[in-house]
Amino acid sequence: MPYKNPEDQRNCERRWRQNNPKQNRTKTNRCNLVLKLMVLTYYGGGKVACIQCGFSDARGLCIDHINNNAGGNKRKKLGLNFYRQLKRSGFPPGYQTLCANCNQIKEAERRRQTSPHNRK
Repeated sequence: MPYKNPEDQRNCERRWRQNNPKQNRTKTNRCNLVLKLMVLTYYGGGKVACIQCGFSDARGLCIDHINNNAGGNKRKKLGLNFYRQLKRSGFPPGYQTLCANCNQIKEAERRRQTSPHNRK
């Protein structure tokens, strides 16, 4: 039933969520998974997979800053909040889909290159 007053619609939805917590959680989980897969697919070159090794289990995939410039963000957004921000921003360039292993290897190599102990 369409509501003329948006406040009435919000109240109705709020009551439904309170009265149906299991269905609400299922719906929320489904929406969150769709968002994650959408972002991983976009930055994975059209597939849900690590762009370096091809690992394709979404549970082990993450979004990586290509130029290691995440430190400049004053307020870091993680997980679903980060995915929402990327979607709202129109999927800006500068990110890629990596598996957790490739992401850790990339970070270890970056730290080794920037370490003052390795400078000659």
